[in-house]
Amino acid sequence: YRLNAERLLAGRRHWGKGIVTGAIEAIVKYAFENLDDKGIYATLFATTFGSIKTLEKAGFIKEATIRNGVIKNNSMMNYSINCF
Repeated sequence: YRLNAERLLAGRRHWGKGIVTGAIEAIVKYAFENLDDKGIYATLFATTFGSIKTLEKAGFIKEATIRNGVIKNNSMMNYSINCF
């Protein structure tokens, strides 16, 4: 299953409180317990360091960086693949 981590946002005043990390951990737990899941991966822009750090705190491991693998605003960008 694919987790769209960049869609799990908390307002700036809630940053650093573990809210999104807790949400990701709950989603992963639910997926493995209820969906007969074998693995979960998340893709995100390689420059979203906060999102990458949040995934790592939730147990995800960075597997790869795909260089120039996505276009955003007419610019080629790198993206990261993180797996649980």
